Amino acid sequence: MSNTLELLFIIGLGLALFFLVIPESKKFISIAYSVMVGLVFILNFQSNTLIYSLIKSLTAFVALTILNLSPNEKGDGFFNGLSTGRVFRVATLVLGFVFVLFISNSVSDFFSLEITHAITALLLIACGFVQIGTSVRTFRIILGLLVLLQGFEIIYGAIESSIFVNGLISLIDLLIALVGSYLLNQSQEEITG
Repeated sequence: MSNTLELLFIIGLGLALFFLVIPESKKFISIAYSVMVGLVFILNFQSNTLIYSLIKSLTAFVALTILNLSPNEKGDGFFNGLSTGRVFRVATLVLGFVFVLFISNSVSDFFSLEITHAITALLLIACGFVQIGTSVRTFRIILGLLVLLQGFEIIYGAIESSIFVNGLISLIDLLIALVGSYLLNQSQEEITG
């Protein structure tokens, strides 16, 4: 990609990750996750085969579908008022993005990655940590784990191209989604039971 397209790609991914953290609604979070997966597909397709990119994207979409088939947790608005938790998540995400911009060159050199891959992977890892660390809802925590693993897969996919190992990582993504679905169902049964 040219420098302008790479910059637009990173800005689009940053916005998708921003909207992954902000809303409380499962629908808006799922849309932001889908946009993120689409952008990661484009990035994977640049440096890997079409089959590899499709498998990673389909695994992420199946994991999202498994989580969306689980019962809803409370909180169905996009901006249900300005809470301190939301402000803290946004501030933490912005600080994570700034940190990513500072360390992306050294990570790119260390792993012999293109700078776009390094920035994308680090942005996903930072957003995953923010989701895991600042949320108490099961859906958001499991989605944070999946986003974190997407970032890890970008780095690992550039280092190791083994189909078997990448298939095992995809299997881990699906198992995390299944465990998350089970936990969402159990929490719903405790509320109604």
